[in-house]
Amino acid sequence: MTTQDMKILIENIYEEVLNNLKVDKIEDYFDKTYLQTTDGLNATYDEFKQHMVTLRKVTKKIQVPHFLEEMFDVQTQKVFLHYIVNVTKMDNHVGHIEVFAIFSIKGKKIIRCEEVTRSLDDLSLFIWFRKIDGSGAINSLTNKLVSLTVLSIFFAFLFIIQAVWLIMKKKTTISE
Repeated sequence: MTTQDMKILIENIYEEVLNNLKVDKIEDYFDKTYLQTTDGLNATYDEFKQHMVTLRKVTKKIQVPHFLEEMFDVQTQKVFLHYIVNVTKMDNHVGHIEVFAIFSIKGKKIIRCEEVTRSLDDLSLFIWFRKIDGSGAINSLTNKLVSLTVLSIFFAFLFIIQAVWLIMKKKTTISE
């Protein structure tokens, strides 16, 4: 496919399948061998289709108004997208999700999608409550403790720098 062909394919997918949740259009754009990995979790073609059916039931509206970034690699038949998804649930709660996605194309269909997402509305302050960490790994007790240890070392280092600076500042103030 040419760059223009890939651009048209992606725009049609997002307009019909995501923005309008036309589940019956999935087979037009996605190969039966399709595999999607989102935040480290895999979904097959059938699981992806079921996910879209579920989204139709729990959302009033899903919209990707435009792509913030898009790159097309004709040689490898890959598309990189960066965008924000605006989701309105049935209870009128609105959420915003940032997505970085790489699509692989074979023929005229999507065969693979690898994406990383993050909620732009998440107000959690502590890594302790995340189910999946920043690398996509399940946030087990070990991962939580390692993350807290790394953060503690970093903040201890900052504290030491501040304490040394304070002591040096006091010494120069006293000597003046």
